[in-house]
Amino acid sequence: MVKPFLRLFVVIAAFLLLFSSCSSDEPIPEYDPDKLQVTLMFHLNQDLVPYALAGDHISYERLISTLLEFPKLPVQIHISGTLLHMLLWSESPTPALIMQGVESGQFELLLSTYSQNIIAATADSLLNQVQVEFHRELLKHVFDTEPSGFWNAERVWTDDVATFIVGTGAQHATVEKHILTDAGVAPDDHRTWNYVTQNGSLNIIKDDTDFLDRVNHVLNTGETDPLDEYLRKLKQNPKSGEFLIGYYEDAEAAGLWQYERADVHPDTTMNRLRELLTYFSESDIVQLTSPSRFFEHVTPTESDFRIPDGEASWMTSFSESMGYENWFDYFANNSTKRIFIDLFDELKPEIHEYHSYVDLLGEEHPARNLMRETMFHYAATSYELGASWFWTDDYAGFHRAKDTRMFLYGIEMMKNGEEGIFMKDINLDGSEEMVVYKDDQLIILQKEEARILYWFDLESGSVLLANSLTYDYEEQYMPGNRRMPELQGGTSSYTWLGDNAVLPEISEMGFRLRGTGPDLFVNDVLISKWNLNSHNAEQMTAEWESADSEKHVTLNMMWDEGLVFEWNIDHNNSNQSEYPVKIAQTFFPEPWQTLKYDPDGLSRQNIEDGFSITNNETGRGLSVIWDVEPAEITSSNILFGIREELRFSGDMDDDSAVKIRFRVFSGQF
Repeated sequence: MVKPFLRLFVVIAAFLLLFSSCSSDEPIPEYDPDKLQVTLMFHLNQDLVPYALAGDHISYERLISTLLEFPKLPVQIHISGTLLHMLLWSESPTPALIMQGVESGQFELLLSTYSQNIIAATADSLLNQVQVEFHRELLKHVFDTEPSGFWNAERVWTDDVATFIVGTGAQHATVEKHILTDAGVAPDDHRTWNYVTQNGSLNIIKDDTDFLDRVNHVLNTGETDPLDEYLRKLKQNPKSGEFLIGYYEDAEAAGLWQYERADVHPDTTMNRLRELLTYFSESDIVQLTSPSRFFEHVTPTESDFRIPDGEASWMTSFSESMGYENWFDYFANNSTKRIFIDLFDELKPEIHEYHSYVDLLGEEHPARNLMRETMFHYAATSYELGASWFWTDDYAGFHRAKDTRMFLYGIEMMKNGEEGIFMKDINLDGSEEMVVYKDDQLIILQKEEARILYWFDLESGSVLLANSLTYDYEEQYMPGNRRMPELQGGTSSYTWLGDNAVLPEISEMGFRLRGTGPDLFVNDVLISKWNLNSHNAEQMTAEWESADSEKHVTLNMMWDEGLVFEWNIDHNNSNQSEYPVKIAQTFFPEPWQTLKYDPDGLSRQNIEDGFSITNNETGRGLSVIWDVEPAEITSSNILFGIREELRFSGDMDDDSAVKIRFRVFSGQF
């Protein structure tokens, strides 16, 4: 868990590390009108997946540290909300390093959608606005900054997108060179443009893909001559005093891609990055700047053109390789793409219906809290929605959006729910869930494994327990959003790097995904296949029987001042005097609030005959009380939650049976 003093230590350590190679108290040079103005933007982005941490270890931390070695060179940084959350929860030093650059004035951050969904693909002003607000709030919370620029995911441009960006309050954005060329802007014209939309104007910066290729050539080879030749030619243009040459690129181009493609050690790429930054710091014709600095001295040219629809050139090439005219054709007609777009589109009217209902309620109504968590789940599961990629129709990432209906169901039960225990396919994935609703507590369990998926306290509108948002890029979706086993990086996750021996430590990273629980282990074997055989208004009963008929487990779930789990374990042919049993439960309370406040937002307290897990921001949480004290308790911090493992030394009675019983209930702590 990252504590405040540890964060301070990381910042101090980073400063001391860099002090020998730079003097950070030297100011960034003033604007020089005689030099060609250039801006570099590095786009850091991964989803809520294990590979985000591999990418950070290979690339992001090294990139930011190297940039900080050149404190007089201002750069732009964009970090997606999903990646930032992963780094905050994994004790990565990268957020603290970015903060150092922000505080010194070297780094200028960009605003965007939280999960890098393509604005034109989502095509819903409310849902896109929510994406941006989640990202804005996170950047304000972590870095205490309000970005003036906007990063438009995959550079998909339409007039509607331009209008939307202006509505976010952003002052500048980029458009790729080929799109501006189609609008009539000369290829060698790198002026910025004041572009008028339906609700205001936006400063447009050319995203120069030819310049990008030459910068990437330096990162791949260390050779700066082609870059220098390109910039010297642009400097000769009579209008070059108004130019802003823009490099807008994935941060993976500075380390991760070289490692993926050719086993190049990332330190080699960082040395090439130093060559690039040294070139800019010593150049007699070029000055690195940021858009906010540039616009203090240069007024954008009023545009007399309309920018046509367009997308990132890499997406055009990808779409053409699949037989489509462009991304818009691919997006409209690719069958797999339509499966997921239709999935999200089907959720839109449901979200709007409940959002309109909640809007009519008072400011303090608990449904507002639950609606916010609903919108966050939808946003967090929309990662790169619409981008061109080889998604398959069973790709788990997008299928997770179906659970948005779990949150909406909580609001529905607030309106007119009836108490009881019953079965219902809430998320419409073809697999029924077990539902317990009593005393304003709504608990949704997975039928096949008898695990709690979601626990809502409808009195306060709180999400007390949620299915983890983490998944794996290569994961295939199964109905019921079932548990994922612990993954070992390099073997069971990001397999494309599994044999890379350059940084063997990335193969040793372990990840636990969606381990909510409670999970029952008998002799360290997970009992996960349950046969639900009966239920009524107060109790459910499920059974599991092993293939060799030696073990038989009955689970009774009932409501008795909380949710009571009672396991009766028969070991028919056993001569053991003790029978080791483990119960594991992972706590993921209030996804947005928890992720926003990183591990410091959760706390664990011992209470009489049990423990409680509390969200420090809200004071709400769950507690567990047992009838028989466990022989051993193990508590561990994992991504987005806390995992508790209770080991019981089950004394066998005359009937060769063990009974384990504990109660889970909600409250304010």
